[in-house]
Amino acid sequence: MMEKIRFDSVFSFKYSERKGTAAYGLGGKVAEAEKLRRLKALQSLQDKYTLQKNREMEGSSQKILVEGTSRNSSHDLMGRTSSWKIVNFRGKPELLGKLVEVKIVNAYVHSLRGEII
Repeated sequence: MMEKIRFDSVFSFKYSERKGTAAYGLGGKVAEAEKLRRLKALQSLQDKYTLQKNREMEGSSQKILVEGTSRNSSHDLMGRTSSWKIVNFRGKPELLGKLVEVKIVNAYVHSLRGEII
């Protein structure tokens, strides 16, 4: 299914039993090691698709809502695109809370790198 749909990103976790759910009483439990193996395989495939989609954004102009200082560098700001992708770029603190136009110059799995236009 992931190969067909190619999501932008996913939030995935290994299954854990929850009292009160239909699956709680079912037999045929999956070993923790197998759950982890499956999760890693799923996330590895998703990382490939996410990077492909992010690379398609390189060279594009994006309107970014500036949210704060980048986790990667105290010299950079961080904001998000309208599709919730993280963009790190050089900028002054007075841009916090503002919309800025940024050119995407590099793509990574979990973020984009931009330059203010």
